[in-house]
Amino acid sequence: MYKKDNPHKPIEFSTRGELVDTRTAYEKIVTQHGDPLYALADIAFDEVRPIDLRLSALKDLVKYGHAQKKAVEISGPGGGAVELEVRSKLINQITESFEKLAAK
Repeated sequence: MYKKDNPHKPIEFSTRGELVDTRTAYEKIVTQHGDPLYALADIAFDEVRPIDLRLSALKDLVKYGHAQKKAVEISGPGGGAVELEVRSKLINQITESFEKLAAK
């Protein structure tokens, strides 16, 4: 978490009366216990573990390697449907351009 007035400075939190910023706390955890991503990978690919636990670990793990996909809705003029003819014309133009480049 970051402060609103300074988004580059992590919020400090208190543990046993001392102030620790989140980055320092994370580095301490990694030093003592190892990288959490490796722990998630161990859980995800351990065939002895229950499948629902493995699936949950995979869902968390994949977020670090792939951006989450979002649905995008496309509409035509006036909010109507997009005409397929427009797409096929564009595909034909692109194909012709590639063919001309390949012929050179």
